[in-house]
Amino acid sequence: MLTMEINKMLCKNCEIEINNTARTCPKCGMDSLRQFELWPVGAAILSLIGCGQIYNGQIGKGIIFIFSMLIFLQLSPALAGLLWIYSIYDAYKTAKELKVILI
Repeated sequence: MLTMEINKMLCKNCEIEINNTARTCPKCGMDSLRQFELWPVGAAILSLIGCGQIYNGQIGKGIIFIFSMLIFLQLSPALAGLLWIYSIYDAYKTAKELKVILI
């Protein structure tokens, strides 16, 4: 059974035990005070409306996906569908890899 001291917490990025008053993780350097844990399924769901990449903190990529989708809808709905499926996959995979982002 894993036990932790009362004044300790886990880094959301590398999952080592750190002091709960530490500003940064000594192992990975992640800012422990401004972390937001990503939910991969949530990123995929938000990609249904084109916002999964934005949720992951990739604002530019999300905007490019949204505008590309609008252009492809006019030119070829089949290509738009493929791009939509890829954006769902990309948002899920990225959220799973990143685990946390700074807010």
